[in-house]
Amino acid sequence: MVQNVTSGELQKIVFSDNSPAMVLFTGSWCVDCTAFRPIWERWAMDKTGPVFVLEIKRGDVAWQEWDLPEIPTVAGYRNGKLIGKASDRISPDDLDRLWRLIASD
Repeated sequence: MVQNVTSGELQKIVFSDNSPAMVLFTGSWCVDCTAFRPIWERWAMDKTGPVFVLEIKRGDVAWQEWDLPEIPTVAGYRNGKLIGKASDRISPDDLDRLWRLIASD
């Protein structure tokens, strides 16, 4: 199940709790994000793990906080570290690859 979070909540999950996290950084104003959203929703539908969405506003400090090259960006975190990112033309295979990286021991 996908959970919407704020940047502060996500920082706690990733860096304080050291929990694994798969995160979609998106914006409702972003045309590419709107086009990608159905792909993300289909992919995340059967996931019971740590799947999050962070809405980014134009000029938001979250761009710098999360070192985003662009949106949509999907990032995987594990043990308080960035494991990998995908942006631009993100495929379900990219999502599966990142999922395996955060789930591996």
